[in-house]
Amino acid sequence: MNTNHNTQEKSYPLIAIVTGLEHSGTTYLSRLITSHPKVDSGFECGVLLADSPKNFVNIQPFYDWMQAEIRKGHWGIEDMTQVCLAEDWEDMYRNIIQYSPIFKDKSSYILDKTPGYMPKLDQVLEKVSAPCLVIKKGILFQYLSFKKRGLSLQQFISRYSYYMDGLSKALEKFNDRIYLVEYEELYSNTTNNITDIFEFIDLDIGEIYLKSSVEKFNLFRENIKIDPFPRNFKYDEAVKKIKELTEEESTILKQLEEKYL
Repeated sequence: MNTNHNTQEKSYPLIAIVTGLEHSGTTYLSRLITSHPKVDSGFECGVLLADSPKNFVNIQPFYDWMQAEIRKGHWGIEDMTQVCLAEDWEDMYRNIIQYSPIFKDKSSYILDKTPGYMPKLDQVLEKVSAPCLVIKKGILFQYLSFKKRGLSLQQFISRYSYYMDGLSKALEKFNDRIYLVEYEELYSNTTNNITDIFEFIDLDIGEIYLKSSVEKFNLFRENIKIDPFPRNFKYDEAVKKIKELTEEESTILKQLEEKYL
């Protein structure tokens, strides 16, 4: 994990962007951040993929997800027309807060979690001043996440390279605004890592209850206990699966990972 610290003033209403490859832990990380009483978010946002707020109507499936039901993890906005009338991106995020029932406190910050930003991250960060958190798994863990969903080695290599090339370009321009989060570190030592992340995005961690005895957050919002840990990720089983990869798979993947170190 890098040690850069965001030196800009706190961004409002967008507190941060969370991105990374699909199945790299973006949902896990966003759930930890939205445990904060002043931060909320729905499912993937994607607004910054548009050229302007008014053109967001053409960005699918994100536009439809904004209008999908909250119970399915989405934003629940009934009238996206009003949201897209925004003159700039800051105004659009304010409109999302205003019109989405997720935000009971209309003075809350919004977190934009969108894995699809990563290939074009330099262009995305040109549009806003908020810090960006990029979460990544070790390449063997990441490959397993794609392999079990039916992707071949070559398909994975192509997708991984596409996303990592985007990150490399963004780091050249916005190194001071990007914080790299190693998934395995976050999973194994949540306490220390999430504290550093909150410092980077300038959020007070004091209001969150930390159960340090098991290095795990117990998150409470409206008297509901939320377990942020991904139920579908079992570290020991993943390590076992890695040992079952062929020598060719492991060699090719490790060489690819070294290219982006």
